[in-house]
Amino acid sequence: MKSVKYLASPSVRLQPTKHSISWACVQLTKSEIESIRQGKRSISAYVQREFQATIQPKLDLLKKQAA
Repeated sequence: MKSVKYLASPSVRLQPTKHSISWACVQLTKSEIESIRQGKRSISAYVQREFQATIQPKLDLLKKQAA
């Protein structure tokens, strides 16, 4: 079991480190952004097809059994 180490003095506060933030939307071209959006749409369509093919029949069966 690992032990947790704490600071000796609770009055000492650590300064948060400042990270260099680069905004992806500034760095990507319009065609790259559209490509990512298309990929998201493709993934969404795939998941919906799989859901309907595998999960939906099971849900329909459960609804019939509950009725």
